[in-house]
Amino acid sequence: QPVFLAMLGAGVLLTSLFAYRQLVVRRPLVHLALFADRRLRANVLLIGVMQFAMASLVVQGSIYARDVLHYPSDRAGASLMPLLIPVILLARRAGKLYDQHGVRPLARLGTVVATAGLVVWGVGSFLEEYAVIAAGMALLGAGLAFIMSPANTDTLSRVPDEMRGQVSGLVQTVRQVGGAVGVAFAAAVSGAAMALGEDLADSIGWAILAGAAVSALGIVVAARMPRVAAG
Repeated sequence: QPVFLAMLGAGVLLTSLFAYRQLVVRRPLVHLALFADRRLRANVLLIGVMQFAMASLVVQGSIYARDVLHYPSDRAGASLMPLLIPVILLARRAGKLYDQHGVRPLARLGTVVATAGLVVWGVGSFLEEYAVIAAGMALLGAGLAFIMSPANTDTLSRVPDEMRGQVSGLVQTVRQVGGAVGVAFAAAVSGAAMALGEDLADSIGWAILAGAAVSALGIVVAARMPRVAAG
């Protein structure tokens, strides 16, 4: 729709102008110059990319469970638990490993595992086999446990105490924008697949594999992180 595209373009333009002004004024509202730090920039980009790849799958997964597997609403919600349980179980361990080794090796491992999980989840969607889907969810959750919290902690450790509130807000903004755009992206891929004649199961499978392709960008980001130990 032209109106939608015009609004989207105006938003991008105004955001770009705001960012440019914050970089050139003497007393900016938002200290974007902090992103000159390569590791901080990599952390924030990694969080945004993984949120982009992951957030939409919660929506797509619920639709899949209800309309493809024909689960009732309560079981459809519970079907996403394999994604959450590894995060809960591994978060503390990931924190200890971060203290010992820093964020770089954890991010490298986590992005590979998360991307593999998305691929398995996508294949399971084509097969309409919940056991395969659950295995993919578990891998994705395990990968996220080694990415999100360590990257967030490392980001805040890179800035002075008085800047941590602002940087935390920027990180969460990137995270939420990544998730919102990811939901729209997955819906667009699924809708395009259905328009080409795919059924609902396969269209969601393609959307999840598209998310895996985006997640693979996280592998590149993690591989290019500066080699600096934590602490």
